[in-house]
Amino acid sequence: MLLGAMKVAQSATEKGPQIVSGEMQQAAEFAATLLEASAPGFAGMASSLLLERHPEFRAVWGEDASSRWKKHLQQRLLELAAAIRVGEPALFVSRVQWTARAFIAREAPLESVVRGLGCLRDILAERLPEPGRDIALSYLDQGAKGVGLAATAESSALRGSAPETRLALRYLAAGLDGRTRAAEDLVLEAVDSGLDPRAAYLEVLLPAQVEVGRLWHDGEIGIAEERVLTGTTQRILPQLARRLQPAAERGLTAITAAVRGNTHDIAMRVVSDLLEADGWRTVFLGPDVPPEEVQRAAEYFDGRLVVLSAALTTQLGDLEETINALRGMPDNGPRIIVGGLALDGAPDLWRRLGADAYSASIDGLLDTAADLFPAT
Repeated sequence: MLLGAMKVAQSATEKGPQIVSGEMQQAAEFAATLLEASAPGFAGMASSLLLERHPEFRAVWGEDASSRWKKHLQQRLLELAAAIRVGEPALFVSRVQWTARAFIAREAPLESVVRGLGCLRDILAERLPEPGRDIALSYLDQGAKGVGLAATAESSALRGSAPETRLALRYLAAGLDGRTRAAEDLVLEAVDSGLDPRAAYLEVLLPAQVEVGRLWHDGEIGIAEERVLTGTTQRILPQLARRLQPAAERGLTAITAAVRGNTHDIAMRVVSDLLEADGWRTVFLGPDVPPEEVQRAAEYFDGRLVVLSAALTTQLGDLEETINALRGMPDNGPRIIVGGLALDGAPDLWRRLGADAYSASIDGLLDTAADLFPAT
């Protein structure tokens, strides 16, 4: 998916990390580790408590209500652990609000999100030992308060009457209808008729991917439709790449990858293509790349720049591990730019993770890469 709305990336030396005492860090690490290890058990207890207190929820979620709520609450616990580990309650609040919007879109009781968090709180208050219990309870309280701020479903990514938006809507409609060849032809014929290939990437295909993600999140389409459109986009990208006008070669190599656990790699594919058009030699590693493989690629291909993407907060640990692996290379390794939805709501987190810069848009990322490595 698209990295998100543009934010200004800055050098990691401009502002120091938050000051957190060693004792607090140890307590947070203890709580996060225990939550991850005990998530299935805590979630099972919270699910049972929820349905005991609110038997009416069984009518909403059916015979498998217990297993569905256990799965739901287990994911919330993993997100809670990820937020605690990096000291960013806003990340947990963001994930809770994402869940709340999904409940709204599916016309499920929004109250149940708060009730579920309340049952988690009661279980953790009883069973999670200190140090770390107060941190976890505080984050849960902030998450519960944030539910009310997610009062409306997400708005469409395809609004307005610009020609690129209309093309994106036509592309989306054809793809979701299963007319994948027609969808491909719409975009490629537009480019061959004068549409800038960069606009096709950034104003047609990626907004269409954001929209299909919203439609899935809101329950308006299923996984099958999402996969069809995503597969269509993946087939178009190499054809668009051949239509880009390349700049003079820089003699530098950029590595792009979605970190371990992140299966969303379209944005990284686009970043790779556009960096190549800007004169870089690019090595696109794809989705779900382990830290040691990113490091190995940076060493083997002499990568001067590495771009990493994390989609979920539960992947922040993998992002940090990857950055640490790169920092273990000679001369502190390559320059590192990070992005992805996992960092939304905590735009300064990249500093503490050890990256050189952060961008929440592909345009911004390309500008940042140019700032880090000015053309000679």
